[in-house]
Amino acid sequence: MITPYLRFDDLPETDRPVIRLVAFDVNGTLLDDTPILVSALNAVFVSLGRPALSRAEIARRLGLPWTALYRRAGVDPAEVSDQELGRLYREAYAAGPAPSLSRGAEAAVRTLRRRAVPVAVLSAQEEAMTRGQLAAWPALLAGLSEVRGDVADKAAALRDLARRHGLRTAEIAYVGDQASDMAAARAAGVVGIGRLGGVAPAWRLRRAGARVLVCDLAEIPNLIVR
Repeated sequence: MITPYLRFDDLPETDRPVIRLVAFDVNGTLLDDTPILVSALNAVFVSLGRPALSRAEIARRLGLPWTALYRRAGVDPAEVSDQELGRLYREAYAAGPAPSLSRGAEAAVRTLRRRAVPVAVLSAQEEAMTRGQLAAWPALLAGLSEVRGDVADKAAALRDLARRHGLRTAEIAYVGDQASDMAAARAAGVVGIGRLGGVAPAWRLRRAGARVLVCDLAEIPNLIVR
């Protein structure tokens, strides 16, 4: 049985991380937009004459780079470039309903900043689109120390984040909703926090390396920051 989350204070003293920076993914993590994301990804498949995938199949296949979802399905770069896939995806996403913030997103960022813990965003989504989405919530955006989109290698980006802030990777937590997010966190040596309710189920997040699972992002500061 998978527990909803793990309090680091319940760990042995030698295994308790001290988190000094928290980074978030956007789609399915800060934004509660998983149905919109799945619909947009499938709209691209349909526009290319390919069958749509189930949410479970998208969860299994989606990773970095995100365009690999289409390449593995036989969409050749000579037929449709990554840029064109991006254009089709943006159009399909924009045609759907506006996304909402995930439960506790603003509270989590506000509490972390009040405790002097910098908060960053690392997203595989195009940076202009990511910034445009976050601009809809000025209070949230104001609490972010940096926003990076177009991140093709999240493990490398997390290591770079640690270097630029003068931190050990073990002092950073990365919050995401995909198994690839947790795998990147594990590869970088940072603490992976899986947000439940996004693309991947709890067991997949755990298997990929999540050390904490949360339904409400507002829980994060009290779970990981002492």
